[in-house]
Amino acid sequence: MREYTTPEIFAEISMQMQERGNTVQNTEVLNIDARLLEVSREGDYAVASVRFNAQLRENNGEIENVDEIWNLQTNIRDNQSIWLLAGIQQVNLQ
Repeated sequence: MREYTTPEIFAEISMQMQERGNTVQNTEVLNIDARLLEVSREGDYAVASVRFNAQLRENNGEIENVDEIWNLQTNIRDNQSIWLLAGIQQVNLQ
């Protein structure tokens, strides 16, 4: 995951995994829809915002609706730069 996330996001995910301990996490994606909301430039970075609406089931539990905006970034001055996950924002479900 380190390869596809910014250092800040990797640290957050690592902390969540440590808190979970040895508990096995099984996530089944039942349905997913992704829409590109916008692409902007912030200094040397291009930032893309993608909204995901999905239905998930974790550990054979209840079906859960998820509505999130994922922000990805790439350094436009570096030809070797790849898109990295830079943030996830939860959208309130109505």
